[in-house]
Amino acid sequence: MKTIKLLLHFFKLPILVFAFSMTINHFGAYSAFPIIDIPMHIIGGAAIAHTFTLIFKSWEESSILTIKNKLIHILLIVSIVALVAILWEFWEFLMTQILNSSWQGNLEDTMLDFLMGLVGGLTVATFSQK
Repeated sequence: MKTIKLLLHFFKLPILVFAFSMTINHFGAYSAFPIIDIPMHIIGGAAIAHTFTLIFKSWEESSILTIKNKLIHILLIVSIVALVAILWEFWEFLMTQILNSSWQGNLEDTMLDFLMGLVGGLTVATFSQK
């Protein structure tokens, strides 16, 4: 139970972003206002970066992992954000294929989604440094 509480503590922001995204998608906001996709990917990238900043701080306090170099810390956080962005785009692709929906845009949309996620992640990773 303690592990679940800890995971919820770390991942509450990405869970909220995901829930909000699913809610506004359910009500057709992405179709009615396609531009909303951009801030959602920025917020998603920022949420993942915030989560892993918290995790790394926890690991440092527990002497599990200490990253002393700020540039390496930023690079690691942004790399995790990039991985999650890739997984998210695969998920959108699968939802498009399985549900025959319009989750996935074209290549330009996917590349913009990656860029916006990285912008959000890089911003949080940079400003979260001690």
